[in-house]
Amino acid sequence: MARDRVLTDVELGEVWRAAGALGAPFAPCLRILILTLQRRDEVAGMRWNELAPDLSTWTVPAERSKNGKAHIVHLAEPARAILRAVPRVGTAGLVFTTTGRTPLSGFSGAKRRLDMAIAAERAAAAARTGDGSVPEPIVPWRLHDLRRTGVTALARLGFPPHVCDRLLNHAEGAIRGVAAVYQRHEFLPEREAALNAWAAHVLVVGEGAPNARNVVALAARRR
Repeated sequence: MARDRVLTDVELGEVWRAAGALGAPFAPCLRILILTLQRRDEVAGMRWNELAPDLSTWTVPAERSKNGKAHIVHLAEPARAILRAVPRVGTAGLVFTTTGRTPLSGFSGAKRRLDMAIAAERAAAAARTGDGSVPEPIVPWRLHDLRRTGVTALARLGFPPHVCDRLLNHAEGAIRGVAAVYQRHEFLPEREAALNAWAAHVLVVGEGAPNARNVVALAARRR
């Protein structure tokens, strides 16, 4: 059965805040997962030598990419800020690791902790109303749903499907058949604009950042 779960903006904000409460190394890893919209295992296995010196881009090498093709990911400023704060652990060059030798694992437990943090936030909000209401639990979701949530938000902002397909590094996307054979343009500037707009949107719903609202509005007008 095709999965179609898309988090609402309220839910996305809850996930962003819950991720930040988990502590290292899951907090930075999950927030990078949100901001880049890349696959969980690709983010968990990120290496420092895959990052540009100025942290402007991350190149997922072909051997770690699901479709076997190297993939350039633009890193918006919030993502760069997160990475600048990540300490280097061990000698394997892994960005997210607890051992210094192997990529971060244990995401099932981290997901449970995310849901617990969201439930706690909802309970605290309900308690502040003083009306005795019982908060609803978050509708079941998976980390992979964040990718679909991101491109859905970008569609609302006017970014076309072929840009989102390239951004997600889909093997097949909106451009198919004969057109796909001849269409080799990677839409890098458009992908950069999309991830900048997405990061701004995440900060709006997750932190209420006023300056981020301006970036989202500007992106919507330009598309």
